[in-house]
Amino acid sequence: MPRVKLSTGVTIDYFEHGASDKIPVVLLHGWTDSWRIWERSFPYFSDRLRIICPSLRGFGDSTKPHDGYAMKDFVSDCRAFVDLIGLDKFVLGGHSMGGFIAHQFAVENPDRLSHLVLIGTGTTGYKKPAFHEEAIGIENFPEPLTSEFVLRAQSDGMRLAPDASWIDTIVYESLKSPRSVWVESWIGMQQENHVDRLAEINVPTLIQCGDDDIYFPLSEQHELNKAISGSQLVLYSKAGHGLQWELPKQFATDLSKFILN
Repeated sequence: MPRVKLSTGVTIDYFEHGASDKIPVVLLHGWTDSWRIWERSFPYFSDRLRIICPSLRGFGDSTKPHDGYAMKDFVSDCRAFVDLIGLDKFVLGGHSMGGFIAHQFAVENPDRLSHLVLIGTGTTGYKKPAFHEEAIGIENFPEPLTSEFVLRAQSDGMRLAPDASWIDTIVYESLKSPRSVWVESWIGMQQENHVDRLAEINVPTLIQCGDDDIYFPLSEQHELNKAISGSQLVLYSKAGHGLQWELPKQFATDLSKFILN
């Protein structure tokens, strides 16, 4: 498993699927997760793609500093990561919180991306109902986090749940992050707001979302689609928040076609 020390001071754990001479696609996971959320999709990506999946600071086996969980910090890490592994132009995708990071990266680095893919995400977490502190009750997170609590937190957003062994993997990965990281990154999402700059994104953009996503409902998907000129919105019937593990084949096939067509 490759690990790299970034100029931002953190060490990032990441995984690659596909040959190094193929089209690079960097996928950023969401809140509480790690690179492994993409694992069920690997068999279905086109063999013309090089899928690169880092675990963000604080998550998975990457280092977990005490601070630095604003979206701008993750964007800085992303920029340092792609520079370090030698990517000039690439595809960037992000799920949930990773989507916030991805479209902020696109706004700030307009010449670096060939395509943008936003999965189960929205325009912002700032003043959105699902991201109000009282909505999730972060003050009630147990210390330390327990497997029962993490299972409930992960399962709430699922509609087409994967098998039990995969859910165990998701919970195992989530438990690698301490409570402080969960709290600080959640607060970071609440503070992130660059909605007024989304219109600056001028690369082909695919928005993928389950039509029963409780965190980013249809109204927010249409808001995101409207904010990014020329973006393409694809909805998945009866799916919830995690397309990459609920409908891995459809998710990866559609993403591949979007990039290659």
